[in-house]
Amino acid sequence: MCAEDYDPDFMMYWLQASGSQVLSIADVANHGTKRIPTELLFGMSLPTPSIGEQREIATMAFALEERTSREAAALSRLSSLKSALMSVLLTG
Repeated sequence: MCAEDYDPDFMMYWLQASGSQVLSIADVANHGTKRIPTELLFGMSLPTPSIGEQREIATMAFALEERTSREAAALSRLSSLKSALMSVLLTG
């Protein structure tokens, strides 16, 4: 659960955007898997816009994510259509 000063969706997008930085603090646990020490994670610098700004940022990020997903699906359909068309045109 996030502190009251942070919007959970904003935090999710921040973590995604900071993935390489977060992974750089990972080390190997005793049983061979990776772990992120909590004290290092909590020590990372985190932007602190107002809660309203965080919600706006998260809303915009979500909208862009949705748009990107729709555009990728449309591109995939066009690519399939192109392949089918080329097959018909070139092989009869």
